[in-house]
Amino acid sequence: MVIKSKRIQTQEATCIRGVNSHSNRRNSWGNGGVPPDNAVAEAGSLGVQPLFLLNTLSNYNNKKIVEMLSFSEFLVESGIRSKLHVFDMDETLLAHDPKHLKVHVRDSQNKLIKSLTNQEFNKHKLKSGEHFDFKDFRSAKVLGKSAHPIRPMIDKLNHLKKSGFKTEIVTARADLDNKHLVKKHLMKHGIDIKTTHLHRAGNIEGSSTGDRKRKVITDLITKHKYNEVHFYDDDIGNHNHFAKIKNDHPAVRLVSHIVKHNEKTGKTNIITVKHK
Repeated sequence: MVIKSKRIQTQEATCIRGVNSHSNRRNSWGNGGVPPDNAVAEAGSLGVQPLFLLNTLSNYNNKKIVEMLSFSEFLVESGIRSKLHVFDMDETLLAHDPKHLKVHVRDSQNKLIKSLTNQEFNKHKLKSGEHFDFKDFRSAKVLGKSAHPIRPMIDKLNHLKKSGFKTEIVTARADLDNKHLVKKHLMKHGIDIKTTHLHRAGNIEGSSTGDRKRKVITDLITKHKYNEVHFYDDDIGNHNHFAKIKNDHPAVRLVSHIVKHNEKTGKTNIITVKHK
C-alpha cells in the first residue's frame, strides 16, 4: 500500500512517499525510520533532487521505506498545477484610505461633478455626458499613500504560493505611472509581483470591470489548461461575470470567494460559492 504525505513545508520542499518493504526501487533507512544525516545525499541515488526534508520523516518506522519526490513531481501527482487562484487587488488584498483614493465623475466639459470611493464606484451609473476620471488609480504615489494591507488575504495569497499553487492578481486598474514604485509599495505589504503577476484588466476592452476581468481569467484558463479556478474579489458583480466563464469552459470548476473587509473593525469575512 502506498501512503502519500501531501504536506509541504516550503515552495521548494520535497514530498515524502512511504511504501511497503517489498519494493525493489527504494532505499531503506534504519534508526526507527529516521533518516541519517546524509539522507539528502543518499536520496540522490533515487534519481531525484531533494531540497528539504519534511518533519514527517520521523513518523516512519523501520518497516517503511521512504522515497523523496522532487517538488515538481509532487505538483504533477497532486494536481496542484491544474488549479489557479486569482486575487483582486483593491479592497481584497489592499484597503484604501478614501481621503487619498477617489474615482472622479466629470461632465463633457471635464468639470468635476463628484468623487467616489472604490465601493461607490462599483455601483455608480454614469449619466449622459459624464465620464470617469481614474487619475488617482494610475498614480503610484497615491497608491503608496492610500493602501493598507488586508493581512489575512495577503497571508492567504502567500500561503497558496508557497504551497505550490499558481496565483495571479487581476486588478481593475490600467497601467500605473511608475511600475518600479508600484512594486516597492506592494512588496512593503508582502505582495511580490515578481512571482505573482499583476494583470491590469483596465488595459483591455470590455463592457465593465467584471467583463474585463472575465476575459483575463478566461485567457489564463485557455493558455494553461487549468481545470479549477478560485476567484477572490470584494465585488459581487465581478463574481457574476466570473461565473460566465462556464459558457466557454464548462468542464472547469469555478469557485467564488466574496471578500468583505471592514477597515474599522479589522475583520475580514469570506463567502464561498461554487458555480455549477
